Amino acid sequence: MSNPEQKKKRAPSAVAAMRGQKFATHLNKLRQSRQGSIFGVAEISALAASFVILLAALFAYFYMLTPQRARLEDLQRKRTQLQTRLRESQVDVKRSTDTQSTVTEISGSLQSFESSTLAQRNAGRTLLINELNNAIRRNKRSRLQILHRQETIHRCGDNVSESK
Repeated sequence: MSNPEQKKKRAPSAVAAMRGQKFATHLNKLRQSRQGSIFGVAEISALAASFVILLAALFAYFYMLTPQRARLEDLQRKRTQLQTRLRESQVDVKRSTDTQSTVTEISGSLQSFESSTLAQRNAGRTLLINELNNAIRRNKRSRLQILHRQETIHRCGDNVSESK
């Protein structure tokens, strides 16, 4: 009889006992081989678990790091834009301040011009108006005198014609 045929004829309890014996033999060999070495079953399983945890930590680090780097770049770009806006605003404020000082300077110049130059100009206007009024009065007098002379001549002419 061959080996497989013998196995078929054996009782199931004998097969189970044989398997148990083989397992016990392997376990004893494993224990004996591990007793002389630094790493036992517990150490190897702990090392495997720590390797899995290390891989999980590296995966999480890179998985979370990439979006944060993108976010950092976006925030830095926004920061640069805001700094540019701030500089432009500061320049505008300086211009506004310069404009305000220019307006104040122009207002002061205008007031001094009005107070010093225009006052004399008004006096000149008043003088001109007075001269014109005097000329008109003289002209009226001249007209009146001419009219009076014409009337006198006219009367004289009437008197001469009446006498004839």
